[in-house]
Amino acid sequence: MLNTKLANIIYIWETSKTFESISIGNSSEWYVSVPAKAGYTRFAVLVQKVSGSGSNSVIVNIHGDMPDKMISVHAGYTKLTNVTVVIAAIYIKDGFISIN
Repeated sequence: MLNTKLANIIYIWETSKTFESISIGNSSEWYVSVPAKAGYTRFAVLVQKVSGSGSNSVIVNIHGDMPDKMISVHAGYTKLTNVTVVIAAIYIKDGFISIN
């Protein structure tokens, strides 16, 4: 949970997907459209958490321009079974950062 001061300028949206099985050396793709939020600007998308069997060898890449993102989940040296990937989108309150 964000402290009160940060909560006034930052909003976090989360979503997740579970991959039942990805064999060693293979990958699976997941497409996400980061929703707009009134009064905020979509700032960044990051991997928040990965859990499940083989999650210690998972490689997660995030591609694409806002709002559409492709998340690529790759099985490194271990088969992935019931691996859940949680991504978070960070929003910044409009007007908080100004670029001249």
